Amino acid sequence: MALSPFPAPFYKKIIVHLQAHPILGRYIQELLLRSINGRITRAYAHADGQTFIVEGQPTPIEQPYQLVNTLSEEPGYQEREDLTYACEEEVMTVAGAWSVNPSTLHERQDLPPGLGLLGFIP
Repeated sequence: MALSPFPAPFYKKIIVHLQAHPILGRYIQELLLRSINGRITRAYAHADGQTFIVEGQPTPIEQPYQLVNTLSEEPGYQEREDLTYACEEEVMTVAGAWSVNPSTLHERQDLPPGLGLLGFIP
């Protein structure tokens, strides 16, 4: 798989823009980003029935979900019945396979106490 020509900060700007958008920011349903050594290897964003970003091939953990891609130009794609509009459960499962499932941090005993970051986009 080819690495993205765009460094991670490029996608951060896109994500902040989507989240800050007065309409789309309320409807972002799924956002997956995977970075290895500071380069994006997989990016997927879907909101309000539309796919905004698809880069890289689905990883093995994603493949069973058949995530919907409204950008697809494949004939008959939109009529397929095996496509998934993923919810938080699928996103957290993928996050756990890639690195850490944030919804289970409270259960982990292998992380030392420390400071973290919490913020909100105005």
